[in-house]
Amino acid sequence: MFNLLRVRILLFVVAILFAIGAAYQSMHTSEGIVGGVTEHVLASAEYRAPIATLEARLFAPGPLTMEERIRLAAAFDDVRKALEEGTNTHMSRYSGRELRTLAGLCRGLGELGGADLDRVRQNWMRVRSNTFDDASWYRFSENDPVATPEEIRVPLSAADRDVVGKLRAALDRIDYAIERGEREADRLGEPEPSGTTDPGVASAWHDWSTDWSAEIERIRDLVPAEPEASAPFGVRFGRDSAVRALQELSAVPASVPGGGRAPYRVEWTRHFQNARRDAQSARDWIEKAEQGRGA
Repeated sequence: MFNLLRVRILLFVVAILFAIGAAYQSMHTSEGIVGGVTEHVLASAEYRAPIATLEARLFAPGPLTMEERIRLAAAFDDVRKALEEGTNTHMSRYSGRELRTLAGLCRGLGELGGADLDRVRQNWMRVRSNTFDDASWYRFSENDPVATPEEIRVPLSAADRDVVGKLRAALDRIDYAIERGEREADRLGEPEPSGTTDPGVASAWHDWSTDWSAEIERIRDLVPAEPEASAPFGVRFGRDSAVRALQELSAVPASVPGGGRAPYRVEWTRHFQNARRDAQSARDWIEKAEQGRGA
């Protein structure tokens, strides 16, 4: 009878400890989720040095030796310390605990390879995605080039500066067209929910679309020719984004120029929103190019 009572007590204690552990894990998982939803990711450029050093060790050809494991664990700790010194958010604290766990997994006897090494790599990429914004120098496998701890900046050539200048002029016109187009489209009306269109609405859209298409073509003429493949990616991607913005603006009248129905508000609104996003992306890319970031 006494032994049975002891077993019951032990089982009760184990159940309590398990519940406490589950609650603790849930609390920290919730903190990570809340941080991911309510907080912005961190700028990877500000943490490039420790991240690049970590990934040079993490994605070295496996299996990793004991000495390499020790250095990898220290690299995880360096990223964690950089987070602790650089910010104090829910997400950074949550990520810091995960980095501490990954550092612990790297410490041990023997080599680190196979499924164990792959597990560490996959978890790092998950933490990286949740914590930092995207960067072209990230590594995803052993085949990816090793990033330099410091970003290499390359000044633009005269030809590239000319392309950037033309892009800025085109983007100014695109911004103006978006603002103008939204105001005017709002006054043109839209089809009935049944799909029928008032003749006045159809006529207004037809007249407007003719002038609108001509304006987009004038802006398209301002966009410089496609740069050489050797041009900095900021220049190339900036032009590509500007072209996508014009494609969105061209699609605003939908099939009206060909005799089709006028677009619904939700349709033309989406095109203007996409164009605004693409135009901003173009400006971000050419700003990076002007800063010499990325060859």
